[in-house]
Amino acid sequence: MNILAIAYACEPNRGSEPGVGWNWVKLIANQPDVRITVVTRANNKPVIDKYLEEKDDMKAEFLYYDLPQSVLKYKHGDRGIKLFFTLWQKGVIKYLKKNVTLDDYDLVWDFNFGSLNLPLYTYKLKKRYVVGPVSTKKKMPKPYINELSTKAKMKYLLQQVLKEHLFLNPVVWKALKKSDRVVLCNEMSREFLPKTKQVGAEVVFHNGLVREDYPDVSVEQHGEKLEMIYSGRLIDTKNLETAIEALKIVKEAGKDFSLDIFGKGPLKEKLQRMVKTYGLEQEIVFHQKVTQKELFEEYTKKDIYLFPSLLEISSTSVMEAMYCGLLPICLEIRCMDFIFKDSPIVKVPCISPKEDAKALAEAMLALTPEEIFQKRKESRKKAEESFLWETREATVKELLERIRE
Repeated sequence: MNILAIAYACEPNRGSEPGVGWNWVKLIANQPDVRITVVTRANNKPVIDKYLEEKDDMKAEFLYYDLPQSVLKYKHGDRGIKLFFTLWQKGVIKYLKKNVTLDDYDLVWDFNFGSLNLPLYTYKLKKRYVVGPVSTKKKMPKPYINELSTKAKMKYLLQQVLKEHLFLNPVVWKALKKSDRVVLCNEMSREFLPKTKQVGAEVVFHNGLVREDYPDVSVEQHGEKLEMIYSGRLIDTKNLETAIEALKIVKEAGKDFSLDIFGKGPLKEKLQRMVKTYGLEQEIVFHQKVTQKELFEEYTKKDIYLFPSLLEISSTSVMEAMYCGLLPICLEIRCMDFIFKDSPIVKVPCISPKEDAKALAEAMLALTPEEIFQKRKESRKKAEESFLWETREATVKELLERIRE
């Protein structure tokens, strides 16, 4: 089978969307009867070329397309990334029509940046095509929405309407209806597809870890003190305000703990003010950005990964924490089903800021050092058995067999 893959984000030695794109391509390319050609962003070329020079374990061929410099000069980090992605998707279809002999391929596979509600123009190639792995997100509980400012609430609700009612975007809806198959990141997303695509949609665990990126951890038991850590963006949906409310309760209960926060974002100053107001400066410490290696070294010194996020497709950071021997404490959100399944993760229902803060605090206070130690060992084992990309060969093979049918 000859596959032409469209992957805006596709880079080696990366997490999140670039890592997902790269590792899915790699797994598909490893199948004995598959030849895959990938078109990705031109700015990915240097890092891909370097990887291909140093290693011989990637069998895919690569093509590169990017937007003109007159457009790219306005791109700074992740700001406006959905707009640039949409423009790239439109441009890459024109590039492929002009520069690629489409008759050489049996199938086009559009990875579409992991999101069901981003524009797709793949149908214009008039080839059989697959979309995914992709997902969408359900609304946060109403009490959390009510905590947002009026402006933030209106923006969030508008975005959520578009995520849950894909037919409002005719480009997305038409592409999904014309697709041969949609590959989903979770079962929850099936209900948002066109009716004709719901039954045949595939659901896979789409994310993973590369063993070589992480330290060889030996889980050791620590003392009575709860040593906790968080890493990630400091934004509303990560819900750190609820975590700080929970830790206020933990301190009032007389429990000794610490929380190290690694990350940056627009809520940093607000969170720091909360910490000061609650007299938690000695327990909660904010850190500047560190390298991935340094972060993983910090993980190995801690017990608990505190992650009260409200919205995830699947969390690479939770998987990383588990691989490094940490016990995650999370809110029970549906999009994390694959990570939660058969896992020692401590979960509390996602209901409201007040109730969740209380439940998080109760969960922390109930954990004994012996229980934490046992669950940390189970976390490491779960990550080793379920989260490594190298364990996904069979999944991809079976998926390809079904797509051929």
